[in-house]
Amino acid sequence: MNAITKRIASVVELGLSPPLQVEGFHKRGLHFHRSDDSVLQVVTVQSSQWNVAGSGRFRINLGIHFPAVALVLHGVDPMPKIPKEQYCILRGAFSVPDLWWTVDPNTDVRAVADKLSAYWRDNASPWMEKNKSLAEAARTLERQLPGLWAAAAARLVLGERDEAVRLVKACIVNLESSREANHPANAGLTTKRLREIREWASMHQLVIS
Repeated sequence: MNAITKRIASVVELGLSPPLQVEGFHKRGLHFHRSDDSVLQVVTVQSSQWNVAGSGRFRINLGIHFPAVALVLHGVDPMPKIPKEQYCILRGAFSVPDLWWTVDPNTDVRAVADKLSAYWRDNASPWMEKNKSLAEAARTLERQLPGLWAAAAARLVLGERDEAVRLVKACIVNLESSREANHPANAGLTTKRLREIREWASMHQLVIS
């Protein structure tokens, strides 16, 4: 562990670990998680791949995971034993301010830790608390274009089939009309994605024609 990595760990230990532990999160390295029977919440500290010995940056990734939704969406729950944010059904990157913190040998670790603690208190924690409800998480997913398919799966878990149909249709329309998705470089992936969505809808008896 180099000096910058140690300073990042010190910032996290001072600014993030205490409030998360108070709120019931378990810590493993720079990863935190808490869960009950229906929802898993994940907080991960991500260091920039461009960090060097003299300077580095990091950010906080937030995720909320619903195993029941994952089963409907994927057929299996892909979440590993040690939870990781990138596998979460709902990810904070599309909703919470994406801030990076910079550290170097002259950084006031306590000052950065205080800012990190304030970010958790004012932005991250309220978002995590609000979206631990599946109904609220489904509404949040609907506001994120990449989340429409997952929102449809969430509505199925909630027993709201008509809403699931509406969301699948919206997902297909957005893909078909997106200039980026239909750029020649992405056309093949888009075609594959559309086929997967339609097959998924058919499997769950969602009439989308």
